Formats: sequence, C-alpha cells, structure tokens
Amino acid sequence: MRVRLNLTRKFIAILMVISVLPLMIVSVASYQVSRTVVNDEVSHYTTELLNSHRDHLDFSLEQLERLIINLSSVEPVLQALGQTEAEMDTYTRLSTQAQIGYILDSYTDLGGVVSIDIFTENGVHYHVGDTLNISNIRTDLRDDIIAQTRAVAPEVVWLGLMENVNRNSNTRHVVTLARALMTVDVGTAQARPVATLLVNYDPQMLQKHFNHVDLGTDGFMLVSDSRGQIIYHPQTDLIGAILHPDLLPLVQESQGSFTHTINDQPMVINAVQSQVTDWLIMSLVPVQTLDQGVQAIGTVTVLAMGLALLIVAVGALLVSRSVVNPIRQLTHRFQLYQSDRPGWSEPLKATSQDEIGELTRWFNAFLETLAARRHAEQALRESESRYVLALQGANDGIWDWDLRTQTIHYSLRWKMMLGYGDDAIGNSPDEWFKRIHPADYDHVRAQIDAHLRGELPHFESEYRMLCRDGVTYLWVLARGMAVADEHGTMVRMAGSQTDISIRKQTEEQVRYELLHDPLTGLPNRTYFVQAIEQMLGHLDLASGRQAAVLFLDLDRFKVINDSLGHAAGDEVLRMVAQRLSNSRRFSDVVARISGDEFALLLPEMRSFESATRVAERIQDTLSQPMVIESLEITIQASIGIAFMTGAYIRAEDLLRDADTALYQAKANGRACAMVFDNEMHTRSMDLLHLDTSLRRAIDEDELRVFYQPIADVQTGHVYGFEALVRWYSWERGMISPAEFVPFAEETGLITRIDLWVLGRALTQLQSWHRQGYNHLSVSVNLSVRSLQNPHLPRLVANLLTAMGLPPTSLHLEVTESAAMLDIEHTIALLKELRAIGVQLAIDDFGTGYSSLGYLRRLPVQILKIDRSFVRDITESKDAAAIASAVIAIGHILDMRIVAEGVETQAQRTFLMHQGCDAIQGYLISPPQPAELAEKLLGQTLFELKR
Repeated sequence: MRVRLNLTRKFIAILMVISVLPLMIVSVASYQVSRTVVNDEVSHYTTELLNSHRDHLDFSLEQLERLIINLSSVEPVLQALGQTEAEMDTYTRLSTQAQIGYILDSYTDLGGVVSIDIFTENGVHYHVGDTLNISNIRTDLRDDIIAQTRAVAPEVVWLGLMENVNRNSNTRHVVTLARALMTVDVGTAQARPVATLLVNYDPQMLQKHFNHVDLGTDGFMLVSDSRGQIIYHPQTDLIGAILHPDLLPLVQESQGSFTHTINDQPMVINAVQSQVTDWLIMSLVPVQTLDQGVQAIGTVTVLAMGLALLIVAVGALLVSRSVVNPIRQLTHRFQLYQSDRPGWSEPLKATSQDEIGELTRWFNAFLETLAARRHAEQALRESESRYVLALQGANDGIWDWDLRTQTIHYSLRWKMMLGYGDDAIGNSPDEWFKRIHPADYDHVRAQIDAHLRGELPHFESEYRMLCRDGVTYLWVLARGMAVADEHGTMVRMAGSQTDISIRKQTEEQVRYELLHDPLTGLPNRTYFVQAIEQMLGHLDLASGRQAAVLFLDLDRFKVINDSLGHAAGDEVLRMVAQRLSNSRRFSDVVARISGDEFALLLPEMRSFESATRVAERIQDTLSQPMVIESLEITIQASIGIAFMTGAYIRAEDLLRDADTALYQAKANGRACAMVFDNEMHTRSMDLLHLDTSLRRAIDEDELRVFYQPIADVQTGHVYGFEALVRWYSWERGMISPAEFVPFAEETGLITRIDLWVLGRALTQLQSWHRQGYNHLSVSVNLSVRSLQNPHLPRLVANLLTAMGLPPTSLHLEVTESAAMLDIEHTIALLKELRAIGVQLAIDDFGTGYSSLGYLRRLPVQILKIDRSFVRDITESKDAAAIASAVIAIGHILDMRIVAEGVETQAQRTFLMHQGCDAIQGYLISPPQPAELAEKLLGQTLFELKR
C-alpha cells in the first residue's frame, strides 16, 4: 500500500537523514568494535586462566605418577610381591604394607588419595586406604584394570573416572591410575609382571579446587578424561556422564576456542589438554555473560539515539501545531463522518483568527447540525431495537395494551407461561382477563382501573392465571404503567408478567412450617391462637351455639421419656396426635401446644355436657394400649375445658383459663376433665399471688424456723429438736404450713426452702453446741424434690464441715410416700448420706404403701410413728395394735422409734410400756422459736407437766 507523505512526515524524514542516521551509524560501529575488543580480552584471560589451572592439575597428577613409580621401585616390596600366600608370613605382609605407608606419608602435600591397592600374580592383595575391609572386591573390574596395565607395561595408565574396585570403600567413584610391577627372572633374565599397583584418587579434590573459579554468571569449568567422561562439573550429578560426541571434534578443530549452543544457550568454550594425561580442561561461558561488559556502551548509544529522536519529534510537533495540525483535524473529522466512526461530532478548537480558524468555526457549526440529526435517528433505532430484544429475550412475559383500539400485544414468553404457542392467543384483552382466577379477578380489575384513574402510580398485582390444560393455575406478578396523550387521556398501557409460582410455593411451605409442629404434623400454638381469634371474631352467641377449648396434658409422660428414651417419647406423641386427629370432627382443630400438651378447638358446642362428652371420648381413645418398642403402654390424660363466651376478647385469655382448668384436673388426681368456672379463676389468682408472695418471702427473709423438742420417753430429757418452717407475712401475719408447703412442693420452691431451713437449723445447732449442749441433734425434713437432687450429699457434707458439727448431730427425715416414688434412687441417695454419718429417719410411717421388704432395704436408723395412729392409741384397739406393731418391727430392724403427736400422759404411758424410745408433741412443747425452745434444755419435762 502506498503511504502518502504529508508535510509533517516529510519534515521528520529530512531531520532523520541529516542528524539521527549518521549518529546511528557511528554508534552501531562503535558498539561492534567495543564488543569485539572486550570478547578478545575475555577469551585471552580465560585461556590464561585455563593454563594456570591445568598446570596446577598437572602438578597434582605428576605427584600421583611419582608416587606410583616410587612404590614400583622398592625392591623389598617387589620381592615380597613375588611370594605366594603360603610362602608369605605375617611379618613379611605387615612389613610390605608399612613400606607402602611410609612412601605414601612422604607425599603429605598430596591430598585426595583414597587408597593404594597391590594385586599380586599369586593372588595376594595389599591395601592401604580409607578402610581396612577388603572383603568385597569387584573382581571383574580388577581383572580389567590388570589387563589394561599389562598391555602397556611398565607405563603408568590413567584409567579416568570409574567405580572403586573395593565395594567397602566410602568413596564410590574414584580417578584411578595403575601400573604393572615387573621383576627380572634370574633364570631367564626377562622381566615378568608380579603385581598390579592401583592408586585411587578422590574426584572431590577437583571440586574443592575448581569450585572457586569465577567465570561470571552461569559460567563454569569442566574436566573430562580420555573417554569423554566428565571428571569435574559444578553440578555433581553430571560427574560420570559422557560429553556429547559432537563436542570433542569441535575442540580439536577450533584449536581450543569456539562457540557452541548447549541447551539452547550460546556458549563460548575454551579448552586446554593436560600435559600429564590426555584430559581436557574446558571453560564454558554464556555469550550473554560476555556481552554484559559492552552493555553500557549499547545503553549510551540507545539513549543518544532516543534523545535525537525526541528533538526531531518536538520540532515536528511545533510545525504541526502551527500549520499542519488544524488542516489534518478537519480532514480526519470528514473521514470519521464518512465512515460513521465515533468522535466525528466533537467540535474542533479554533486556535487562531486567520483563515484556518474561520474554517474551523464554520466546520463546527456544520457538525452540530449534523450530529443532532444523527442522534435523533440513532435514538429511534435503539428504542425499537430494545423493544424487540425485550420481547424476544426477556424471561418475563411482555404485554402492550392499546387503550384506543382495545387490542393487546402479548409476547411469546407471555403465551408460553400458560402453555400456548405464538398463534394460539389473539390480541383481545379478554384473552387475558378470562384466564384470571375468579377469586382474583375483581381485585386485578380494580387495581388496573385505579391506576388508569391516576389513583395508583403504577399497576402491580399478584394473581392466578389458568393454564392451557384448563386445570392448573399459575401464580404470576403483573406490573404495568399507562401513558397519556397531550390531553391527559390514557392511550397506552404496557407491562410485564412474571412467573412467581415457585416463590408462592416456598412461601406456602414456610407458612406451613411456621404454623405446624414438625414432630406430629399438627398445627402449633401460633396456628391454634389464630384459629381462636378468627372464631372470636365470628362468634354468634344468639344462635345458642358455643365453642370450647380443651387443654390436654399427658399424665406422667416424663416417666416414659426418662425410662424409654426421647425416641420412644416422640413416638408416643405421634401416636397421640394420630388418635386425636382420627377422633375429631371435620370442623375441630387439633394442635400440639408444647411438650406433651395438646389442645382442641371445638366449634358449635350446644352445652357443657357436649364438651365433657368429647373429653370423655378422647380419654377413652387415649387409654387404649399402644405398643412402643415391643412394650405395651397405656396413656392417660388430664383435660381442662374453657367455653368461649362474650367475655373473651383475646385468645390468650381463653387458653389461660383452659390451662387453669387443666391444672385443677391434675390437682384432683389426674386422668379427669374439669370445666373452667369463676371460682377456678379466683383460686388461680390466689395461687399466683401466693407464688409471688412466697418467692418474695424467701428473698426478704419472711420465713422462720420453729423448733419442737424430741424427748426420751422414760426420762423426758430433751436430746434433739425438729426444725419446722413457718411463714410470717408482713401482709397476712402467720401463714399455716399446710397452705404454702404443698404449693411450694408443686412449684419447686420447696427445694430452696429445704436448703434454707437446713442452713438455719445447723447454724442454731452450732450455737447450742457452743453453749455446752453437745448432745443435741436437729432433725430436718427433706421433700420429694430434694431427694431428686444428686448433689444433696455433697451440700450436706460441706455445711457440716464448714460449721464444725459432727455428722451424727444431723437427722434427715424422709416421708414414707416420698421414699417410695423412686425407691432405687432414694436408697442410693440415702446410702450416700449414711456414709457421711448423718442419721436418717422415716417420717409419718404407716400412712404410705411401702412393704416391709422396702423398709428393710432403706438405710435408716429412726422410725417415726405418724400422729394419726398416736392420737387414738388409748381409745382404739386397732390404733394401739398398729402402734405396737410398728414399735416391734422397728426394734427388730434395729431402729429407734419416735412417736409424733403425743399430747397426753396416757399416750406417753402406753408408748413407754410398748418400748417406744422417744416422743414428740404438745405434751412436751409446741414448735417455738429457738430462744423459747432452748429454755426446755436441762429440765425434767414430765415432772413439770404433772
């Protein structure tokens, strides 16, 4: 292609010819001459260096030759070598080896000798070297060496690098020189070989010498023997390798210096030959390394040329700006416009007021008019292109509604969403609206109309569309916006339609999981509350139909969970849920509230009796045996019922009252149903107030400990007290234990009360012991919940240790019924307490249902007869017989007997005659504060009562 030369290019070309080109020629010539001189000097230096190292190497090799020649000339050694193994005695052998060693010692400046070996014709082997073990000789290698030396006898043979003939040597590869040792046969006057002498030299000595030679970056030296085998190389893994066969001829032809490519890198190679051996000593230096010396000249040359080019460029720039550049810009803009390339419409800068500046301003005006026309055309094309691409490639369906002609264009994607092809749906709005789900139709039309009236900024609606199969409905999200004409009349509305079925399914699944129990599949508490609130909003009391809520709790479900495991418990819950679902009416709602609590919402209950009959039917259904893990289990349930009346506004209030009725059902013995009434609400509020007050009483120290003495039935001597809790409320005064202790046991507060009483009682006992009443003991009652505390023995032991009290001074009382709830656990816990030294007592004996077998297993020392038997022993033969039997049984089991509730001397006399050990009751003293109770100490109480 012909290049057109403009003014700027011509000017630059002239400057290049008259200035830069001569400088370039001179610079290149100077660089080449400098490079040649430097390379010649480097080559000369390298040759001198090689000669120097060759002379040093030859000196070491000559010493090795002199060593082997001197060893060959020792006559006693030669005579000894001629003897056979049988002829040679130990002295001769040792003498010969010593002489070899003496000769070797004279070469103290000769390092690197690994070993000296002499192999005689008679099979004798002499060895001096790095190891004395010569039991493993390479015989094939030895024989080969002997053959080579005999062929040139008596010359010294340099065998080059080879394996050590002695396998036991630490040096595997050695440089070997050898000589055949000759002696003159007296009879024939002819020389004959008597042995072969080997000297093994360590090639590592070459490493120590040549590794210090610096030949520049990547330059190195190399030594090879006559066979081309590498003896020295800085990379030790290449020692023993064979030189490339092309390299040796090049060395001979080049007379010692040449360039050769090795591993794709040009190398300058210099070589000299050893004058002692025919070894080659070579230096290999990369051409690139040699060129580093002339790089400075090349750099200066390049900088000078660059500076010249810069001067030319600045001159050309000045010319272009003043004359050529404006004309070139005008030409370039016309070219851009003609080829429709970007940038043609940008205005040119008029830098002068001459004809060129005037031309530039007129040209800018022309471009502005032309650009406006082009922009309008491009915007129209892009708009049409975007619309077509949106219709063809959008994942959403596109619709365009002409409100004047009442026609709608539906995109192919819009039709495919519903399962139709491109020609299956027309352009009528009815094609859209007739497929909307009837339940959604009015809402969609209302939103469209509201937008067309200007009440909504845009149209957006989620609804269902009927698919082609006539059965399936597709959830879609439609968005759109209307456009008005200049008169404000809506003339066009366009938008999109998105398939949101998957999102709706996900939302439905999430909603289901939020409102249902994952274990049983039943509705959960949230669902149940919503159902109640919905029913409260539509409750029609005038019709006589009511609704009821049943709260159901499985009795003793914890026993199943603890004994069979949570998996079995879960299976029980699933079976209960199944039975409740199977027994419900279609309109009933069954839900799992939490844990083992279920609830039923029963609409259209005409009376209380209807709800109670449903509760009875549920109890009958649940009481049917179920098999869990091959075990037959019977489930019972307590049910609370609350009726939906006009008094209820919130669902939680109805649930609260049903729960209150459930609580009452459990209090009445479980496995029954109770209907909520106002009295229950009152009792519930009282219990709530009691719970709050009791917790405050514990925190604010309203509880008191009273002490009732326990005295010897014979002497009346007081030897201990029973600690009893009392509650003195600042609001109500003294509150009976019968009112708050059962409640505390039910709520779990009794555990805190037990520990509080134990601590106060031991503190008081410590005070009495310090007063000298060391014989006193104190009895403290343990509740069922305290017996379930596995840490109780450790707590008791820590308290006794902290207060310095003997363990036998503490008596812990357990009721017979509490001990029997979990007999095995109770026995284990009591044994731990017994091991501490604490005295144990069975309280209220005779009122429970324990057998004598269990009584025998309990590790107790004290048996307390319940006051219900003591009260009638002087009037009832049955009571007297029972009391007598208890005393007899206790003594047989080696227990002390204490009778409770003794109020008369007649009762005391009877008990004393029956062998009872101690008594407790109002005959001695009622429970009193410690300061009053301790006044009884040291008195003969029965004499005071006469």
